[in-house]
This record gives sequence, structure tokens and C-alpha cells, in this order.
Amino acid sequence: FISSPPVIRNLVFQQKVPMDGGARPLDGTFALSTRFEYFQARWQTNGLLFRRLGGLGDVTNLSVAAELVSISGHEHALVEPPGRLTTWDDRDPSIAGKAVSIFYTSQFMLEPLRRVVNMGIMYAGFGKVEWAGNHFRTEAELDHEHIVITGQLLPAPGGRPSGLKVHYAFPHQTYHYIIRYSYAPTPKYSYLPAVIRSCWIPDDRKQTEIEVDEWRIINFEIDDTLLADNAFGIAPFAQFNRWATRVYPNGAVYDRGTNGALQMAYILDPFGALLPPRPRISRMLLYTIWGGMNVAIFALVLGAKEPNKENSKHERRVTA
Repeated sequence: FISSPPVIRNLVFQQKVPMDGGARPLDGTFALSTRFEYFQARWQTNGLLFRRLGGLGDVTNLSVAAELVSISGHEHALVEPPGRLTTWDDRDPSIAGKAVSIFYTSQFMLEPLRRVVNMGIMYAGFGKVEWAGNHFRTEAELDHEHIVITGQLLPAPGGRPSGLKVHYAFPHQTYHYIIRYSYAPTPKYSYLPAVIRSCWIPDDRKQTEIEVDEWRIINFEIDDTLLADNAFGIAPFAQFNRWATRVYPNGAVYDRGTNGALQMAYILDPFGALLPPRPRISRMLLYTIWGGMNVAIFALVLGAKEPNKENSKHERRVTA
């Protein structure tokens, strides 16, 4: 399943998050949290739809809690808070080789889905984990750092694995984790865990497991045939949520108006950052500004001469 995921027609899952938000505490208290976030996804090799839900009640509607990633063939879409939709086509020649913030954000938002499809393994791409017996290996990139991910299966008497041992080797540090699986009493897919818990193992306390993540699969359905492209399309969500739309063609981001016209919103600097476009100034306005500046400078010069004359007279009187 991890090395070659099937077509996922519907996946609903929850992620435990810290009670007070922010970073996960590393003192063991995260395991006590009762706060969750909810997600829904469809996936196949040439399509993906992933959205954050406001609650489980949104599974049957088109509501989105400010985050959505869509890939339908060559068409990509990203929804960012507070509700900004950017679309692009990966066949656009200006996209090749670019590291643009919208590309980074879309991949960053997909990490919860990757974690569940990879049964708890962080950072790995879909279907990128390679197995040799009970051992696995893959590689990934995180913020321009290369990561080598290795580990092994933890067998259990019942035949289903109890979890994984995982090692994440960064250029200057290796982190060790253990992933624990729990299974539902009557699962539809008995080989898949219902709950995935990820625990960090500190270097100075090899026997200590500190829970830092928990994922619970609420609904899971697979298909034997590929889904149609419209199963991943953004159009129904865009119409329902009325997002402000942006398009990324030709190395810049454009706002799409209500009449369909495009107006440049941002251009890209050499590092892929977004910069506001330079305003166009008419020649008449430029001459007006230039003339006004000259008049102002001339007035300042004249104003400065009079005090200088008075000061010179005063200095001559004092000297005399």
C-alpha cells in the first residue's frame, strides 16, 4: 500500500493538534490533547483533491476551512487563508525550474495527506518508499535540505505490523522516531491501521517515546479504476465559496476580475519571491512632478538667501 497506493475515492481523517495551538510540546503533554483538525481527500497518480474541513459535517458539502490543494491532469489549484485561489498549468514553460511560494505552499499543505498515505512516515512523496524485506528507504527534500529516510517494520503476532522504526538523516543531524499502529475491531480494509501515532525518541533517552502526532482514519474507500478528472476539479468549490481568483502564467501572478479580465498582481524576483508590480507613470505626470520639484527647490534656495543676508549684516555689526 505504501509503495504503490491504490486509487483513493474518499479518505476522511483527523489529526490531533495542541490544545492551545502553536508547536507541539515535547514534554509528553501532547498525548493528552483532545483537540482535532479534519481533512478529506481523493487521490490517484494523475489527480488529487485535498481540503481542510471546518468539522465532520462538511464532508458532504463544498465548504473549505481556508485550505485546499487540487491537481486535475495538468491543472493545479491552491486555496490559502483567508480564501485566495491561485491556479496554474504545469505545462506553462515559465514554470519549469521555478521555486515559487505558491508551489512550496501547495506541497507544504499536502503533508498531512502524505503522512496518512505513507502510514506515518514524514516528508516522503506518494509511492516513493522502497522496500527490501522488512526494511525501507526513500529520500526527500525539505527547505533545500536533503533527507535520507530509512527504517524497518515492527512485526506483530497477528500478522499485521505493530508499527515502524524510522530514521530521518539530515545533513548534520539524524532524528529517530517510532510509529505505533492501532486497528479497528471490524475494519473495512483489515490491513490498514485505524490510528497512527508518531513518537520522537530523544538521543539522550533511547527508551523514551514522546508522542508528537496522532492520525485517525474515519472513512476510507478505494477504487479499482481511475476516477474522472472532474472528481478533482476546483470549479464547484470556487463557485460555492466565491474565492478571489489569481492565475500564475508567464512568470507573474494576475488577479482575475469578475468579468474574467486579468490584471497583474505580482511579479517574481530571481529568488521566486512575489513583488508588487512597478506602477506605470504617464509622461505628462512625470513632467508635472519634475517641474514641481524644480519650483520647490528654487523656492527653498530663495528662502535660504534672505536669512543668510540678515545673518551677514548681524555678524558685521557685531564685529564692528
